[in-house]
Amino acid sequence: MVTPTKPRKDFTLPASARIKSKKVMDRLFEKGTGLWQSPFRMVFTTIPYNEEQPVRVGVSAPKRKMKKAVDRNRMKRLMREAFRLNKQPILDYCRQHQVGLAILFISQCNTLVSFRKTEDKIIILLRRLTTENAPTAKLTDDRNDQVL
Repeated sequence: MVTPTKPRKDFTLPASARIKSKKVMDRLFEKGTGLWQSPFRMVFTTIPYNEEQPVRVGVSAPKRKMKKAVDRNRMKRLMREAFRLNKQPILDYCRQHQVGLAILFISQCNTLVSFRKTEDKIIILLRRLTTENAPTAKLTDDRNDQVL
C-alpha cells in the first residue's frame, strides 16, 4: 500500500501564519512602515520572534476601491497565493536575523489584476523589504510594545 505524500510545508500558508490579532493590526497602522509598488501597498512592523511562524501576513482589498465583493475576495486570494508561493526568502531572512514580522498587503486598484502581475509586484515588495528596509532590530522589552 502506498502512503499519500504530504504537500511540502514550504508552500503552505497555515492559519497560524495569518494576522488575526487586533493588537497586531493596530500596531501595523500606528507604527508600521509602508512600501508602495503600484497597485499594491505593503505595511510591515516587527513583532516578537516565533520560530515556527516568524512572519504573519494579512491581505486587504478596500470596499472603497473595489465595489463588488466577488472582486475583493478574488483580489485577496491572488495576493495570498502570490505571497504563499514566494515567502521562502522572507522566512529565511527572519530566521537568520531572529526577527518577527507582521506584513499587510493592501490592494489599491479599482479592477482585478492578473495573477502574473500580482505575483511580480508582491515579489518586488518582498525584495525591497529585505534589502532597502531590512528590519533587524528586535522589539524592546517595553510592555506597551508587546503585541502577542
